[in-house]
Order: sequence, then structure tokens, then C-alpha cells
Amino acid sequence: MSSGDFSAYIAPASGCPAAGAIRSLVDSNGKLTFPLSQAAVNIASRLPHTSAPRGKILSGNPVHENRFQVPVRPDYQLSERHSLFARCMFTKINAMGPWDVKKNDRLTTSRWGADDLAQSLAFGTTDMLSSKVVNSFRVSGNRVGQNNIPAQFFSPADVGIKTCMVTCLNSLRSL
Repeated sequence: MSSGDFSAYIAPASGCPAAGAIRSLVDSNGKLTFPLSQAAVNIASRLPHTSAPRGKILSGNPVHENRFQVPVRPDYQLSERHSLFARCMFTKINAMGPWDVKKNDRLTTSRWGADDLAQSLAFGTTDMLSSKVVNSFRVSGNRVGQNNIPAQFFSPADVGIKTCMVTCLNSLRSL
């Protein structure tokens, strides 16, 4: 198809419902009556290739993820009437984006990668001042660092499309 041959796609035996819509764009041999845009061919070359006659491609989002969580729970009895405790938890999530697992499949760019870290800390002390009075103090805090890693795309200039931004930047660089 990237060469402009749509004969297998528009054949009546293919059963493709959209084949009738493009029959007016091709000649009797199934070749396009106009040349394909070089930018369109460059974009299509970055998609997965197939040997299926009608261009059938099976693709999915592979997952490569590492997760771990570490809880820490120290308790300490200072005396018969005074105790301390601490609770700490670290959570790490490292997920590669599907495009990092399957480098040549741009159809897998729908999901983001992640590099996340969450930390929680709780600290407390309990004092028994008398048989009727108990003093208790608690403090806690959380921190979350979230880093979403976007898909790596190509720019219009990479596939041969001249945009105003590229043209303007090149003009400015030449000054």
C-alpha cells in the first residue's frame, strides 16, 4: 500500500466496506491516479509493517513495570510510662512506556510511562502522666513525586513537512 497499490484492498473478494469509496481514486490495476505525498510515505514508514495483503496490523500496548513498597514500623518503649512509635512507607513505581518496549511501533504511544515515588511518615509519642491523664502526640506527612514520561514522537520536519515554525527558526539562525 505504501507504493500506492490498493488492488488487494479494493478487490470485491476482500469484503471491505470502504473499498467502494476509494475505487474512484484508483485505476483499473488498483494503482492510485495521483502520487502519494512524500510526507505521508515517511509517516507510514514509521508505522509497523505487515505482509498481509490488505495491510492488517495487530498491535497492543506492552507493559514493563516495576513496583515496590517498603513499610517500616519501629516501636520503642522509653520507660514504663512513655512510648514512641514511627511508621514510614516508601512506594516506587517505574513503568516504561510501550514505545520504549516496542521501539518501531508508533501505534503504542497511547499510554505514558511513569517514574513515581511516594513517601509517608508518621511519628507519635504517648506519655502516661497519671492514672487518669494520658498525653498523646501524633504527626504525619506525605510526599508524592510523580513524573509522567510522554511518548517520543517525530516532528513535522523529521518527515519532510515544512512548517512556519521550522522555516522561521531556520531564518533566524542564519542571521
